[in-house]
Amino acid sequence: MCRTIFEGWKRYKDYPDARVRERFARDATKLRTVYTAALWAMARHFRNVNQSVSEQIRGLRSEIEEEFGVVARMAASRSGAVIDDATRRAQTRRWMDLRAADHHGAAELGII
Repeated sequence: MCRTIFEGWKRYKDYPDARVRERFARDATKLRTVYTAALWAMARHFRNVNQSVSEQIRGLRSEIEEEFGVVARMAASRSGAVIDDATRRAQTRRWMDLRAADHHGAAELGII
């Protein structure tokens, strides 16, 4: 998926129609932030499982970082950062709120 989005960006980033450029720019925003971080995590996971796949993922991430520069590099490096306690507590509260809302909705529907 990341490769496909990246190839689309490279092909259409300079397209004459502004609507086409804007669409690929929106996709590229995710590519240079979230997906770059995901590629970092995938390469790390596959490093011990399948070295060849890990290298392919790292290669794609390197291409993306070359294209988008510092933003993509920062996204990839932050994906390995330790989450502080306040952030972890906030994420846990949100997860528990969502779980409670799901439970309440299921009870109203008679599912549980």
